Amino acid sequence: MKKTSIRTIASALELSAATVSRALSDSPLVAPETRRKILESARELGYRRTQKRKRLMVALSDRFYRGVYDLSLLEEILQQCRSRDYELLLATESNFHSLKEYAVDGLFSLCYNRKTNQQLARSYRCPLVCFNNYECHREGIFSVNSDEAGAIAAAVELFHANGHRRIALLAGVNIGYSNWKRREQFQLAIDRRPELTGFLYEFYVGTEFVELTPRIRADKVTALLLPHEGFDLHLLRHLEKAALHVPRDISVIAWENPQLSKHTLPPLTTFCQNYPRMADEGIRLLENLLQLSERQPRNILIPYLFLKRQSVAPPS
Repeated sequence: MKKTSIRTIASALELSAATVSRALSDSPLVAPETRRKILESARELGYRRTQKRKRLMVALSDRFYRGVYDLSLLEEILQQCRSRDYELLLATESNFHSLKEYAVDGLFSLCYNRKTNQQLARSYRCPLVCFNNYECHREGIFSVNSDEAGAIAAAVELFHANGHRRIALLAGVNIGYSNWKRREQFQLAIDRRPELTGFLYEFYVGTEFVELTPRIRADKVTALLLPHEGFDLHLLRHLEKAALHVPRDISVIAWENPQLSKHTLPPLTTFCQNYPRMADEGIRLLENLLQLSERQPRNILIPYLFLKRQSVAPPS
């Protein structure tokens, strides 16, 4: 296939190559409507910028800034992109349309909605890498995901090794992206060992764990798994109010809150998403796509980091 050039776009729009070049370089000398037409045509024709310094866009969900995970991953992506001298743009779902005025070379998506990622892929027609999104390969979208199955299985095995046989998963109801995967993998991990009994306790983000204690006591649960970042303090406070001591009365494994988990009482045993490696693998993957050395959509799995502290002990 013949490579799309500035002259190709200029010919299609009956404009001069100089005007097209200015528009693709964000020159203020090009009228907004002309610029819009040029960028739209460039996307449709599959144009790739040839500037040495690449411009990447990070697409964020409108629900962004709510959690530890989002901020930790975004900070790592931004830091590593800056160290590689990439120019970066940030946009949330509600203002994606405004970014059509900019030519971008590649996209990272921190949106966890399949339709949104499909729309991004269609609108920009440039390489797209998603994080923690498992269902976009049919749309030609590549992904970098934390290994949920490995972390959940390891947590259940750690409880089992400490003598726990009745284990509960705390699952957020209104958390979308990896929640279904964690529930599925928890049940699979429980089913691998017939001596284990698993329980699912659901909660709504933004609410206290008001119904948790009676269920723990009634079900005789001795271990809790909380695979969400940012809720560890709420859980520990509620258990303390209910006179359930960690780890004497109940053991807890949570997903790491980098700012807090090691400072709680007791310090929490956690699994932590490997944000530096996720960002590095995502950037490398996008670089390969820009160089056309990656063609078949694939999913890169990143193992969690295990941080052993003091919130797991044998049941009393």
